[in-house]
Amino acid sequence: SRIIWSHLKRCRNLSLSKVFDLEWSLAIRLSSEPDFREGVRSVLIDKDQSPKWRFSQEERVPIGELNRLLAPYSPHDLRGELVRFCRPKT
Repeated sequence: SRIIWSHLKRCRNLSLSKVFDLEWSLAIRLSSEPDFREGVRSVLIDKDQSPKWRFSQEERVPIGELNRLLAPYSPHDLRGELVRFCRPKT
């Protein structure tokens, strides 16, 4: 929730187009994080409802990590991330 709250504050005075750009960046970043895979594992695969998050409390997420997740992608970065995200694992 800390990530979302920070994202909402950053988007407050932006155009709708810019908000959509930042939403896309955030979605790509979060879906490629280990915690996303851990959440999918705990809810959809093992169904144990016991995820093992990297940070036990949202207050423990370092500000640098928060800023990294909220940083906008450049078009070059986004293409690379999509290729990495969509490429089948061998």
